[in-house]
Amino acid sequence: MNATIKKILLAGGLGVIAWLFFMLIIYTGAGLTGWVIFALILFGAYALWNKNASAELMKKEENFEILRPINKNGHPE
Repeated sequence: MNATIKKILLAGGLGVIAWLFFMLIIYTGAGLTGWVIFALILFGAYALWNKNASAELMKKEENFEILRPINKNGHPE
């Protein structure tokens, strides 16, 4: 009877360890997927904002020369 209880506890312990391992894998995959989706949303929002903001600024004839980096000669690149 003592050997049977040991086998049951061992099987249950290994089952719990396997369950925790699979849950870790699943939650890690879900977390990484969430971060990738979040990054893609931010990238798309930035691309849309940059496209639309540039068009709006061009309509208002804003000066883009001050936004360009200046090279060693003192001229915008």
